[in-house]
Amino acid sequence: MRKIRLNGPGLIVAVIAMIVALSGGAFAASGGLTGKQKKEVKAISKSEATKLQGTGPAGPQGPQGPSGPKGDSGVAGSNGSNGVGVTSTESAGPLDVSHCTGLGATGQGGSKFVSANATTYACNGKQGEEGLEGPEGPEGPEGAPWPAGGTLPPGEMETGSWAFAATPADTAGVRIPLSFAIPLDGPLEGHVHYQFDGDFFTSCEGGAEFPNPKAGELCVYVSTAESPEEITFEGIFSSSFAEVGASPQGAVLKFSAPTVNTSGGGTFAVRAPEVP
Repeated sequence: MRKIRLNGPGLIVAVIAMIVALSGGAFAASGGLTGKQKKEVKAISKSEATKLQGTGPAGPQGPQGPSGPKGDSGVAGSNGSNGVGVTSTESAGPLDVSHCTGLGATGQGGSKFVSANATTYACNGKQGEEGLEGPEGPEGPEGAPWPAGGTLPPGEMETGSWAFAATPADTAGVRIPLSFAIPLDGPLEGHVHYQFDGDFFTSCEGGAEFPNPKAGELCVYVSTAESPEEITFEGIFSSSFAEVGASPQGAVLKFSAPTVNTSGGGTFAVRAPEVP
């Protein structure tokens, strides 16, 4: 049972008022309270009684109610119409003048784009005026000293490479052609040199990587890693093998038949004779 603490005069008055109210008309008949006093006592009693009312703790949450029945399905909507894609129409002639006025494009053609919501235009720009001719540029560097289809000019040099691989089965010997990309003005008679000749460096300077023959000489250089072994060099001949030397189109290196499998290679360079 809840206890009530007597902690103020208001509460005491309220209790007295309650007692008076409960005693009814007997107390009133004795002449104890006037009518006005009765009203005041009732008001005090009611106010204090309200203050005395306590609020209890919240009760536990009740159980979840059962699920309601499933609702009816809605009515299916109608299918929408197919969308409209953008179409483009190109025109080489004038488009609608109202869409190109002010753009400097009237009469220059363009494209028309039509969509479901709008129609737009892309007008070609007006052709610009021809530019002024600029000053003549400086003279370019001198071209190659020989024309296409011509001959190697006097004192000029051209180079190439050579290589071979042979076996003892090559009983007829080995022949390696040397071709001049730019022909000479005439044949070289005897002015041909192989690196292992005794007078090679009298007419040929440099090496396989940087050949430098003197004017009117053909020099055949041997790469260090490609020096032929067990085979004999027999000479440099014109393409017809008629004599030692070179024709305007090139020459041929000739080796004897090898005694073992062997190979060789290097570079060659020819410099056209100087003008007498």
